[in-house]
Formats: sequence, C-alpha cells, structure tokens
Amino acid sequence: MMIALGENWEDETVVARSVPIASVPEGARDRALLLVLSGPAVGQTCAIGPHSAVLGRGGGNEAPIPDPEISRHHARIALSEGEFTISDLGSANGTFVNGARVDAQVPLQEADRIQLGPVTVLKFSLLDPLEAEVQRRLHAAIHTDVLTGAHNRRYLETRLLDEFAHATRHRRQLCLLMLDIDNFKQVNDRHGHLVGDIVLRELAAQLMKEVRAEDVVVRYGGEEFLIVARELAPEQGLEFGERLRSRVQAQPVMLPVDAQLAISISVGLANLQLGQDKDPVAIIARADAALYRAKQRGRNQVEYGA
Repeated sequence: MMIALGENWEDETVVARSVPIASVPEGARDRALLLVLSGPAVGQTCAIGPHSAVLGRGGGNEAPIPDPEISRHHARIALSEGEFTISDLGSANGTFVNGARVDAQVPLQEADRIQLGPVTVLKFSLLDPLEAEVQRRLHAAIHTDVLTGAHNRRYLETRLLDEFAHATRHRRQLCLLMLDIDNFKQVNDRHGHLVGDIVLRELAAQLMKEVRAEDVVVRYGGEEFLIVARELAPEQGLEFGERLRSRVQAQPVMLPVDAQLAISISVGLANLQLGQDKDPVAIIARADAALYRAKQRGRNQVEYGA
C-alpha cells in the first residue's frame, strides 16, 4: 500500500527500495563487522577498525550494545599487525569466543561467535566499508521510524522484554513514560499534515537529545511516544517527565515560513511493580491510564500511574 507524504505516517513495514550509498574508498581488510545474533540488540551491527573499539552498554563506547546484563566497558577488540583480537575488560559476566572464556587476548577469525554475558551473542566478520554501511542501513530500516528517526514498535517489542526480564531478575527499577502532543489534531487541521510532520520530527529530536544514552525513545503510534528508562525510581521519573514537559513548552517548533508554533505535551508514567507485574504490558497500561488523566486534567501535565 502506498502512503502519501504529509500524513504523519508510521513505518510499520519495511519496503524494499533503492537507496543511494555514498562512495566508500576501497581499502585493506582493516574493518570488521559485529552482527548481534541474540539479546536486546538483536539485528544491530557495529562497524569496527582500524582503531580499537570498546564493547559495552556504555553510550560512550565505540560499539555500544544496550544489554543491561553486560558491563559498561565489557571487552575490547583491537587490530594489530593485520589481526583482530579481543580481550575482556574485567566484566562481571565474562566474554566468550566460540564457547571458551576469554582470559587474555584471543585472535578473532571470520564467523567467530562472541558472547558478552549470558544473552548477547555477536558474529564477527571481516568486511569492507561498503558492506558495513549496507548492514548498518538495513538495521536502521528495520528498527527506525522513517518520519521521526526514533525507534519503532518492532524494536520496542524485543528491547522492552529484555529490560523487563533484567529489572525483574535483579530487582531493579524500570520506568516507562508515555507522552503525546496536546491538541495535535488541531495542528494538522489548521496548518496541514506537512507541518504536523515537522512537529513530530522536532519533538522526537528533542526527546532523543534529552534522554540518557541507555534510554529508548519509541514512536508508539501517531503523536504518541514511549520512553523506556531503566533505574529510575518513581520520584526520579516524575522529575524526568516534568523536565521533558517544560523543555518542550519552552521551545517552539520552527516552521519553514519563518514562523513558530508553540506546542505542549502531556506525560503519563509508571514503574515496574516487582512481584505483581507479569509482563511489561501491565506497565504500559498504567502509563497510558496516567496519560489519559493528564489529558483530562487540562493537558500539559505529568501524571503518575500507581
């Protein structure tokens, strides 16, 4: 089905299409690709080389992998004299190559399986830069909302289950924030869907700028966004939601005709209830109910779903 531009559309299906790829100079086999085969980041790719790359859940790593079961700085892959090697960085749950635990530098070969912690498994492949770029674009096409650049529902399904399992197993906090644009239908009706698209893109960009590296911003549907924030207690979640609300209110959206459009958001949030919630759907339902209350109480508010 073809969807016309300017209808605030969502990319729930991946359409095969021709995408021009920038020319990449051909060089030596000093680049490699890590393809995540299992874990919260399944399908993600990380291009590495010729410089060393740290793998871990920390956002500042060269190869960030959003798995709460791995260390912030888990392992390092380096290239020396034409050979890639991997070493563990004192991780809590260990690094393994083809099932064997890594205690010192271990050379990597084509198609080796690298395991970080209990669930994340990666495939190591030697690739030229063009192949690496193709893999990166494929991953983005599958897991990214085309209009806004935020993650899509497909990505959320896997990531949220893993975050829920980790928080439940280790008895950690997990906070979900559901938010949407107040009176968004009026934006579309008064200014047209193209302006509505601009508003959605600008809001998504602002949300992704405000969240932490380990948080996940998802376009949940229409003008609704969902943020998955680990390790936030209820009071911290409320502070976070209020900060997002005030920042959006204070930053009008710039339109192409040298005009500004003021918008506001309503936010509903909820936390994992250990021992009660059997799946993340229950947390989403409470956050959604809290968002509804924020709307009913006048919009441009933050509500907590107990």
